[in-house]
Amino acid sequence: MTLRIVFRISVLVLVIYSAVTQKCPAGGRSESSIVGWMLRGHVYDTLLAELPFTCVFKCREDNRCQSFNWVISLLTCEFNNRTKEARPEDFIPNPNRSYYRRDLERVPLGSIQELPAESCDVIKRSEGHAVSGKYWFSTIKSGTSVRAYCNMETNEKWKKINTGPVCFRARGDSYGAFNIRVGGVIYTFKLVHLSGSIRCNPGFSPSYWGCDNPGYGDTRLLTVLTFKNKSALLLADYKRKYCDYRYKIEGVGVNDTELQFNNLPSPISVSVGDEFQIWYGQDLTNCSEDNNSGQTCADVYAWYA
Repeated sequence: MTLRIVFRISVLVLVIYSAVTQKCPAGGRSESSIVGWMLRGHVYDTLLAELPFTCVFKCREDNRCQSFNWVISLLTCEFNNRTKEARPEDFIPNPNRSYYRRDLERVPLGSIQELPAESCDVIKRSEGHAVSGKYWFSTIKSGTSVRAYCNMETNEKWKKINTGPVCFRARGDSYGAFNIRVGGVIYTFKLVHLSGSIRCNPGFSPSYWGCDNPGYGDTRLLTVLTFKNKSALLLADYKRKYCDYRYKIEGVGVNDTELQFNNLPSPISVSVGDEFQIWYGQDLTNCSEDNNSGQTCADVYAWYA
């Protein structure tokens, strides 16, 4: 049988099957094949099959299966753990494939441990409508599925955390504390200056977030976010060859109104009431703080998944 004949038979089978499921969805969402397209980068298993019918039934047996690509030249099913709705950027033309979304009893993305999502946004795109609650994620802890809360009621990524100004001083264990008000998964934080400034030495100019010491070169930022136990969140590339936490963030100066940190290496799951702290780097380590002075007050924002 030539490849052209196989292609025509495969397309005909999928078209007929799609027409039948559209008329008789049997309580499930009817779907149709999309010839000449594929979903790339989300294949978790393959199967040799002479007809795409086999792919349909095999997909229904696996909770991970969200869709499949039918590879016409290889008579092969490529089972995907995502749909084109979840990852539209990965839905691309391919003349040798046809795409098919699972038709019956597709497991919602993030609802089981075997099918974790990357973010709340991906879940919303995948399902069209999703309710706020706990879902499974693959991005919080590498190699492990972790369950965390998603607020599906808002599309706003930056959420203000504090209710009043959060102030921290440059010496004397004078950190500023704030508590999480919305549970979920956080990628990074930013601080927005409200008032005040800090000096790391009477001879240097005051700044909002660091030390304006020319000897520090381009690592003049010293504002550090920590967990309640004073361990620093990895929001910057800290230079710890000194006794404090110095760092730079491209495009951010010590007197900029906003201090937006880098993304965390792995997003963190937070719950309502969790405490975090803002420290001046020298105060955090009790390093060279004797002649420090001043106070900075800020609003705290978190970027949620």
